[in-house]
Amino acid sequence: PAALRLVLVQALAKGGRDEQAVETATEVGVDTVVPWQAERCVSVWRGPGAAKGRARWRATARRASKQARRARVPRIEAVMTTGALIVWAREVVETGGAVLVLHEESTAPIGRTALPEADGDEPPTAAVVVGPEGGISDAETIALENAGATAVRLGPHVMRTASAGPVALAVLAQCAGLWG
Repeated sequence: PAALRLVLVQALAKGGRDEQAVETATEVGVDTVVPWQAERCVSVWRGPGAAKGRARWRATARRASKQARRARVPRIEAVMTTGALIVWAREVVETGGAVLVLHEESTAPIGRTALPEADGDEPPTAAVVVGPEGGISDAETIALENAGATAVRLGPHVMRTASAGPVALAVLAQCAGLWG
């Protein structure tokens, strides 16, 4: 296992952009992917659709793992609501992890974020939260920050939801020395 557990919280997106994010994040080295039903998501996973969406993401992660010659396939969690995500983010932070919310108005560069240090047998978690194409609402951002998350930015340009998460994970992997 790596010294840092990378998690992507990916808002559902239309047009296969969320599956593209899962594929690229898998190639980058993500350990877990959490589908998020954000306030501004156009795509909705309910009932049987949630199981189908999760199965598509699992298949995407499996194919990408083979292509990338990874030893482990990332875990794909069940879809989370914003309320569940806030509870989850608080738990991650309280156990020594970091939850980073990609936000275009943040002035804190992701590359200068202090990464969590291992404190025991389990590697700490560094999670990246990516909103939908319409962005994360102000209420969601405030709630996540109140739960201990930190808003960060990737750089001077706004990226699509399919690109933002994998790029952020690549930056974290490099900063953590995971790519040796």
